[in-house]
Amino acid sequence: MKLPCESTCPQQNQAAAISRYLREPIHRVETKVQRNSLLLKQLEFRRTSSANPIQIRQYCQSFEIEQEKEYLDLLAQDKRSRILASYHFGDYVYGTNTLASLEQVKREKYVLSQSPGGDVYFDNLRKALGELGASRSSELIYSATSASRLSALLRKGNCTLVLFCDLPQGFGGISNATTNVKFLNRVARFPMGPALLALSNRVPLMPVINFRDCKRNKIRFSRQIEPVLKLDESLQIGVNRITQQLVSFFELFFKRYPEQWRYLQLLPNYFEQKPG
Repeated sequence: MKLPCESTCPQQNQAAAISRYLREPIHRVETKVQRNSLLLKQLEFRRTSSANPIQIRQYCQSFEIEQEKEYLDLLAQDKRSRILASYHFGDYVYGTNTLASLEQVKREKYVLSQSPGGDVYFDNLRKALGELGASRSSELIYSATSASRLSALLRKGNCTLVLFCDLPQGFGGISNATTNVKFLNRVARFPMGPALLALSNRVPLMPVINFRDCKRNKIRFSRQIEPVLKLDESLQIGVNRITQQLVSFFELFFKRYPEQWRYLQLLPNYFEQKPG
């Protein structure tokens, strides 16, 4: 015989755990979790459902790139390979592709993904962004792509690599190794791969995030991070410093819109020490 609370206790325990990290009442966290679940369903629908060409083109054109001129100036002045360090936040699928489409056609572009995109997904990108959109040939899969493969692509030059720097542990490949950083005033573990790739291959990092504000999709990025170790700084310390920069940029938006993070419901898994 099932107890009345059996179906709800897991959700309540999850909300209670998240609330301790967010320092918010459980009922407010439950609302955020519900909104988060709805967002994930919407993102999956846009990935797997064939879109009307006009509507999906208008949707991508509606993204506001608040620093577009600054970004275009950077592309014109700095021809080095570059890592676009993004986050699973807002509509990161179409937002990140929209930003990457500002790059020149001749520049090689790759996206490091968790799982292969379907035919519908790439067809939607073609409808939305034309030849500037990502294609299957630009897709790299985390579990099947080594750090040496990524390094070879970056060192060729004239390459933009989009990867995500907020993955939880356990995805394999370059994302599996983590380092300690400060997040929500606690010690948390985030992937060290983006910083290590940048420093090892001497390519800059550009933190970029997508978010929804006042019913508008927006794209914002931080100042480009140069792949240079400070005086007497070891590689590990440099990796930790840059990873902290990436996490601190993300934290600014997470605090305002926690329900827009894909991994909100896994938040407790990121921390070394559980709250009392």
